[in-house]
Amino acid sequence: MVDVISTLGVLLSGFYVFGKAVKYPAPFSHKIMSVLWCLLLAFLYAANPLWIPILIVRPIHCVLSIMFIMILTKIKWDMVVSAYLVSFGISYELYLIAKLIIALVTAPFASSFHVPGTPIDYNQPFYIFCFSLVFALQLLLPFLFFRVKRFKNGFPYLFKDVAVVISLLTTGAVLVFVTGIQVLYESDDVFAINFFFIGVLTVGVGVVMWIRRRITMMYKLRIAERKIKQLEDANAKLKHDNERLGEINDTLLVANHKIIHRLTALESGNANPEDVKRLSEEYHLEIDKLTKKPLPSAGIESLDMLFSIFEKAFTKSKIDFYLEVNGDIPHMTEHIIPKGKLETMVGDHLQDALNAVNAGDNPYRSVRAAIGRVGDFCEFSVHDSGIPFEVDTLSRLGTERVTTHKDGSGIGFMTTFETMRECGASLIISENPPSEKTHSKSVTIRFDGKNQYIIETHRPDDFPPSDRYIVRPVI
Repeated sequence: MVDVISTLGVLLSGFYVFGKAVKYPAPFSHKIMSVLWCLLLAFLYAANPLWIPILIVRPIHCVLSIMFIMILTKIKWDMVVSAYLVSFGISYELYLIAKLIIALVTAPFASSFHVPGTPIDYNQPFYIFCFSLVFALQLLLPFLFFRVKRFKNGFPYLFKDVAVVISLLTTGAVLVFVTGIQVLYESDDVFAINFFFIGVLTVGVGVVMWIRRRITMMYKLRIAERKIKQLEDANAKLKHDNERLGEINDTLLVANHKIIHRLTALESGNANPEDVKRLSEEYHLEIDKLTKKPLPSAGIESLDMLFSIFEKAFTKSKIDFYLEVNGDIPHMTEHIIPKGKLETMVGDHLQDALNAVNAGDNPYRSVRAAIGRVGDFCEFSVHDSGIPFEVDTLSRLGTERVTTHKDGSGIGFMTTFETMRECGASLIISENPPSEKTHSKSVTIRFDGKNQYIIETHRPDDFPPSDRYIVRPVI
């Protein structure tokens, strides 16, 4: 039982450190599968099959767990290898630290359960209780570690380039020390045990110092890169402002040129109020082009171009289009969702919104998109004033290609559900009561690691019960 508890603690904390270190937003299903995997390895270790030498048990655990993580997360192999090996080594460090703390706390009571010179019976309730405390403390320590501001965003950049070699050497040293401790415990050589214990702590201090220095170095590098980026952005803004002023000047010249000649024609003839009104509207239409603000930049050229293309499509259909960008979108594509999948998602749902508005007869023609961080999570959302979803459509989304309007193919949402599963995102569809002054619905893909499908609607009773989606009533 002690073997199961101690091994499970090492494996679980190793998986936890790995997920936090590489900033992997694990969905709930992945967390459950990881816990079951750790339980399986812990019980296999406790069974102690004679055909597996003790010196290679932990390396086998590492290899199998790396393969398991690669299959489950689809993260690149070099990142998984380096990050998991370092996490596994850190986990053993945490185990020894927790074990030392609990040993010091429970030492006054240990003499009551052990006669000096006799083998220790770890099956006694006292020792099972002690190792349970070690298990709890070992899981608490990494949780507290990643609550520190400097480490809460992980450090995935540590596991690239030569980091694979460093992690192999470091974790190898930790495993040798830990295995040595286990062997020496059986020989009761206290001096040698203490020597190995100090060695493990020394390696642990080295790992922490290496991580800390790498973080500091990367922090300074990012500050320098940020300053360069700020200068480049300032230069680009000045260039854009100059171009914008040139466009304004050209537009004013053209508008004034048109109005002057046509006013002269009206003055020389018999002008009527309709002609003057039409001329005034045309002039204001030209001037309105000057006051329209450009779309905010997402910081990714291809994504900005995609938004620009849809802006032209919305303008052509006489639909007002608004875009809101929050936070660092390049960081979002680097750590949360691949850039190509994000662009596909944006294109699919903006096209759906365009089709939905064009398919309806609502005089309020508007689409608003938002991308980036909202609260604790990143998300992409589209609000439109188009035709509402059919109940049947919403209840079958993700299971087959379904669509509400004739111009839709249903492929967009199928692709979205696939991306949600891969990235651990949730889909939230909100419906508003019919109105000519507000958006009729919104589609939000939130990268919260929950992989849920939520329908927020003013007609909750119309939806059949299902374990595929959650229905929430709105007023």
